[in-house]
Amino acid sequence: MLILDFKLYAMGIKITQGFLFLVLTLLCLSCQPAQERQKEHAIGLRKETAQAFEKNELNDELALEAAEALEGYALDWPADSLDNPSFLYDAMQLYTQSGHFDRALAAADTLMRRYPGHKLTPYTLHYKAYFIYENGLGDTENAGKLYRAFLEKYPGHPELTSVVLFSLEHLGKDDSEILDEILKKKSGKDED
Repeated sequence: MLILDFKLYAMGIKITQGFLFLVLTLLCLSCQPAQERQKEHAIGLRKETAQAFEKNELNDELALEAAEALEGYALDWPADSLDNPSFLYDAMQLYTQSGHFDRALAAADTLMRRYPGHKLTPYTLHYKAYFIYENGLGDTENAGKLYRAFLEKYPGHPELTSVVLFSLEHLGKDDSEILDEILKKKSGKDED
């Protein structure tokens, strides 16, 4: 009797394992369409915001909705490493556009943490320093820290190093002060 019970128990495990495999397979297959729908929705909103921006009609509501959709997809589907960095970058920009700086910082941090070697990571660090901290929040202390961190991490970046050096040199100055300095330097060079 004990041997018979063992065989039934063993068959029960096989049936349970097979059933579990089937359920997991069906769950994975049912997730795919949801992922695709969510991605298409995010991409659609991104296109809509780009078109509105081109027409100078981008409003905070649309920017926020698109940012949430892009970031939501990236957070819900972290394995999609092809689109997620650009989704997070766009979400960061749209959160900034709509004045949600805390959420812009969170999107930036997620991108930099998850994709440290991605081509958008240095741009994200610069954006975070210049657009969010310095110009959005008026926090020149944190902006300066991030500029210095950028120069340490990406000292020879072909596009951003000179921009970051300029920003660090003129940190906390308004546009008229910067223009005056540039004109003084230019007139000083012309006299030499």
